[in-house]
Amino acid sequence: MANAALRAALARDAATFLGDFGTTVTFGSLTATGVLSVRDEPVEQGGFVVMQRRTVLRLVAGALPGLGDAQKVTVDGVTYRVDGDGLPVPPDGVHVDYTLVGAP
Repeated sequence: MANAALRAALARDAATFLGDFGTTVTFGSLTATGVLSVRDEPVEQGGFVVMQRRTVLRLVAGALPGLGDAQKVTVDGVTYRVDGDGLPVPPDGVHVDYTLVGAP
């Protein structure tokens, strides 16, 4: 399958998944559907690897143009601040993960 066709198929699957399990995400006047999760991830600090709890928002790439570091986003009525720019998630970068701070 060609790269463009694969991305289109994955985007359709993502839209279906988000429609079933997603929540409303608002950035300025834009609204999308995303998945909010809290996960423990290994992080190196001072030569040691520690587990750090992170709140992560997963969106279809391009769903909220301009969303990035230090921007405010509202997820299911709760306002967060984006910590860093979004990181693409394989396969083929159809999804983007944003680390959020500022709320439970």
